[in-house]
Amino acid sequence: MSALELSRRQLLEGAGLLVVGFAIGSTDFAAVAADGADAAIRSVAPESLDSWLAIARDGTVTLYTGRVDIGTGTETVFAQFVAEELDVPIEDVRVVMGDTRLTPDQGKTTASQNVVRGSQPVRVAAAEARSTLLALAAERLGVSAGDLTTDNGWVRPKSASGGGVSYGDLIGDRSFLVTLELAGTTAEDISRGIMLKPKSPLKAFKDYKVIGKSVPRFDIPAKVAGTFEYVHNVRVPEMLHGRAVRSPAVGAKLLSVAEDSVRAIEGAQIVRRNDFLGVVAPREEDAIRAASALRAEWSKSERLPDLAAIYRELPKRKIVSDEFGYGEGDIAAGLAKGKTRLKATYDFPFQDHGMIGPSCAVADVSADRAVIWSGSQWPQGDRSDIAKMLGLPLERVQLIWREASGSYGRLGCDDAAADAAIMSQIVGRPVRVQWMRDEEHGWEPISPAMTMTIEGAADASGRVTAFDYVQYSPSHSMGEKGNHLAWHLIGGAPGWGRMSGAAANLWYDIVAKRARNVYVEPWLRGIYLRSPGGTQSVFAYESFMNELAAAAGIDPLEFRLRNTPDARDRDVLQAVARLSGWQAKTGAKKPDPNASTLMGRGLAMARYGVGQSRSALVVDIEIERASGRVALTRACIAFDCGLVLNPDGLLNQIEGGLVQGLSRALHEQVRFDRKKVTSLNWDDYRILRFTELPQVQAQLIQRTDQPWGSAGEAGTVSTAAALANAVFDATGKHPRRLPLNPENVKAIL
Repeated sequence: MSALELSRRQLLEGAGLLVVGFAIGSTDFAAVAADGADAAIRSVAPESLDSWLAIARDGTVTLYTGRVDIGTGTETVFAQFVAEELDVPIEDVRVVMGDTRLTPDQGKTTASQNVVRGSQPVRVAAAEARSTLLALAAERLGVSAGDLTTDNGWVRPKSASGGGVSYGDLIGDRSFLVTLELAGTTAEDISRGIMLKPKSPLKAFKDYKVIGKSVPRFDIPAKVAGTFEYVHNVRVPEMLHGRAVRSPAVGAKLLSVAEDSVRAIEGAQIVRRNDFLGVVAPREEDAIRAASALRAEWSKSERLPDLAAIYRELPKRKIVSDEFGYGEGDIAAGLAKGKTRLKATYDFPFQDHGMIGPSCAVADVSADRAVIWSGSQWPQGDRSDIAKMLGLPLERVQLIWREASGSYGRLGCDDAAADAAIMSQIVGRPVRVQWMRDEEHGWEPISPAMTMTIEGAADASGRVTAFDYVQYSPSHSMGEKGNHLAWHLIGGAPGWGRMSGAAANLWYDIVAKRARNVYVEPWLRGIYLRSPGGTQSVFAYESFMNELAAAAGIDPLEFRLRNTPDARDRDVLQAVARLSGWQAKTGAKKPDPNASTLMGRGLAMARYGVGQSRSALVVDIEIERASGRVALTRACIAFDCGLVLNPDGLLNQIEGGLVQGLSRALHEQVRFDRKKVTSLNWDDYRILRFTELPQVQAQLIQRTDQPWGSAGEAGTVSTAAALANAVFDATGKHPRRLPLNPENVKAIL
């Protein structure tokens, strides 16, 4: 099908359609699905092997995972793990993701833990399935399981070149009936992603045939051909199109609605519940017209601060939580030992997630059940919230994941899904809600602004003797669970008190170091954006290290090498130095006052994420003195995340993360007045254009003796610092506030 155009009954059975060819036993999935949202299509209990894997008579293997793929290639890597541990061809593996009635709850797809944590139960389940198949084959063939081996979906005798029995013949369309053991059952375990205790041996790297290979991504051909079905393509019979009507100011209350203002638009209906206001219509263009035509009166609200004063205001905000991160040694004594001493404050702006495709979802809500099609990064979290918001039992709500635009945190709380659910509940028909560009920019939960101050010192040998860091920021999770915009508008949203966005762990070998994370009350809903708190703190860390190196008269590369004995840190630093042709320099440059173009080169590194993945980056730039415009000419990155699972897929992530990080550092900043966000389109909220892309060179460091670590965030976290350090090299003055747009660059020239 080129679009998801099915009957309403079929769509309520949609999950069953995905697996109807792989039905376990004699269960009629389609019939079960039609019975209601609470009817079990299949087991989703994580301790059941059948919740994770099913094998069809033709040998096709289907993996069911609660994790989702937000454009990072997770689907393909998970299939590689199944193919590897189960010994089946990769082309025989199918992956079903994020359907709450089909897949185990594996928490949310965030924090670069999708492969690190999400793959663990996949490996364990596949290994256990292989052991079970060996036992079944041993019984059928009348031999010991130890005399058998597996290969390409077959169990064969080790002593014979032929013969054996296929997986499809052994268990096709039947249940494994094997119980697994959970490694943790707390709420935190489930939120981060359930883990399993291995019972059967997992393969070692030396035995890998699929892992470590550049298996092409499953999703790319359809995306290139324009036939990939995103959540935006979901269509349900009898579906109406909906648009929310937003207030003219954050926090404004709805006073009245002119009911006759949309009367002339065919089929248009007004949808209201407390301060939530919207319209629905049979045709999308009519819904857009109705939203524009609808007249409403709102209360006045001016709750936002002066944009120019936010960094002064952040430390004055009411403190929600004051926490220490890392802490070692005596800071005062360390400062006293230093020959070179420095104190600096760095500012990082509010930023959007910048989804190229605005939010979209479809909801079909009746009196006692609901089915939601969503691009959520947390299917179970959004399902739970929407059930509470609608007043429905959890078991009567199903969320079916369909890929959305790359979100990197934006869809940790899918606002469009909540909008659609409320509208559908009110009108009694399925509703598709498509946000508009100005709505996405203006009302999404954003990455909070941060201000960070570091005081530190270095001795005569170039060793840092003290590093004292403090940051002020709202939490990066307060717009997450319990915080759908629509829920706040209808009333009753419980909010979410989790603190996140803490400073990254400082990797340098410094005797006296500490980090203080001060979380303050937010002005706007906030949610994590790729490497929350990490990109910001590393921008400060690595800018400060460059400034301290210059003050001490030491080359930036050499300064870092003197402060990290860690072999993997040193490897990425030296690798990027070779890749970029680094040339030593000391002190701050004094640019030619007559030069119309200034050239600079910046270095930064970081450890970040699960497994403490390492990245080192060198960025080359040119600055047009007259305008302050920064042009990116070249970017080199060396990357070490331990064992590389799919080299081409990893390069895709590293290069994409690098480009995204450069975009954030060079252009991106949310702007607002005292009422609302004003950067509502791509002209007001600039992102990096294709014409601005630098030449990119990347080197992966394979570590076959290390487990695999985080990738996506670890590849982007040091980009802002490298770019700022390049501006420092070009101008002799270090920029301490992002973005590095012409306005801010000219201020330091």
